[in-house]
Amino acid sequence: MSEEAKETAAAANANDGSQEEQKSIHELKKVMHNTTVESNGEHKSLWTMTKETMGMADGGKSKATDTLVDTEPEALVAIKKMIAEAKQKDASSKKPHPGMWDFQWTPVKELNATLDDVFLAFCRWTRKDNETDNDGNKTMPMNIDKAFRRLESYALWMFDAKSDLEEPLTVSSFIGAAKAFGMKLTHDATGHIVWWFDLPKTDLEAIKNNTISVSESLRYFVWLTHVVLLDKEAQDNGLLFIEDLQGISFWSLMTSFPGDLGAKLDRLTIGVLPIQMKGLYILHADGWWKLLMSLMKAFMSKKMRQRIITLGKKEDASSIVTQAVGGPQYIPIDCCGMEGTAETDIIFGTYITE
Repeated sequence: MSEEAKETAAAANANDGSQEEQKSIHELKKVMHNTTVESNGEHKSLWTMTKETMGMADGGKSKATDTLVDTEPEALVAIKKMIAEAKQKDASSKKPHPGMWDFQWTPVKELNATLDDVFLAFCRWTRKDNETDNDGNKTMPMNIDKAFRRLESYALWMFDAKSDLEEPLTVSSFIGAAKAFGMKLTHDATGHIVWWFDLPKTDLEAIKNNTISVSESLRYFVWLTHVVLLDKEAQDNGLLFIEDLQGISFWSLMTSFPGDLGAKLDRLTIGVLPIQMKGLYILHADGWWKLLMSLMKAFMSKKMRQRIITLGKKEDASSIVTQAVGGPQYIPIDCCGMEGTAETDIIFGTYITE
């Protein structure tokens, strides 16, 4: 579907529903059009940036000319060759990106990893589901060109954020943001990594009044996405994202999170992270979320639309999510209105112990 056709579909969705809903949708779209964000040196509307990010969620389609390899050693050799070629080409361009293809802002040292680990994560991300050998290892070939396209988006994002990433991503440098956001990571019964975002418990006031700086928030999300990226179970089984919106209005989010920050973090987590999104559960959603989705669904793939599960106030979100993850033992205590029993998580247990 062309961009023009998608815009037409979005407009049609905006005209569905009651007159009051139509008015709210158009107001929401107007705000997004009038909010400017910066990406890779370009200024775009929040609307355009969000559309692009939603379109990137599945990583794009494979191409007939893409290179496929069967083993990880082959994949690593192939993608490192493409990186070397890209670095050489970039160095001779009119607008070079010094350091971008050296991945000098990637926090491998802080997470006891290597760049090879990062490159392999992008390669593994291209494998198909449900194809395993007798030992449970995925056997589908890896699409190196598709992996490189995603890696290039990642490299550009990190280069764009370099001014906030010059200092090492140590826990002490973003501990305030970690506590303010209060996000949790667990593994569920089938090996997904589960990202819990309990917005009602987030210290939005500290973020809004800049007690937690925009830079610290961005640094924390960069560190957190790399924890997910380097998680072997996440690479093999994918990600579930659980977000509680109980009592959260669109306007409170817009005024608490600078549009530029929110758009950049969406691009990083949805459009750049090389982990397959297996499910996005939005809990206790108000009408504004449904309005936003009615605008955005025209720009998503069918697969992505099917994986967004919106649970309103009349639905039993606790039972549905508990069943999805395999039981309360995989849910952090006092999180997202659930009755979880997990006392620790990956963030506040493995990496942050204070």
